[in-house]
Parts: sequence; structure tokens; C-alpha cells
Amino acid sequence: MQSQAAPFNTLKYTVVGTNPAPLYFSVAETTGEVRIRSALYADQTQSQYVVSRRAF
Repeated sequence: MQSQAAPFNTLKYTVVGTNPAPLYFSVAETTGEVRIRSALYADQTQSQYVVSRRAF
């Protein structure tokens, strides 16, 4: 039976997505909260971004 004590009960998150999304977004490693890393209005070529979180 696997232990349910740390570190076995802890998730870490990372951002995954196609460019340029990882340049503009970050994910808090412990909470999974998505944050804006850079001003989106600076990129005049994108009208949408695909951002996903990976938990491991």
C-alpha cells in the first residue's frame, strides 16, 4: 500500500502549451494557478493562446 504522507501526496504543476503561450503564461508549481508572465497586448499576431497545466 502506498503511503499517503508527503512526498507521495504532493502534486507539482508545470505549464504546457504551444508557442507562444509558455512565453506569456506561467503556472505556480505548488498550486497550479495560471498567471500572466508578460503583457499580452505586446503580441499583435495572436488572437488566442492554448495553455494547459500538467500535474505530476
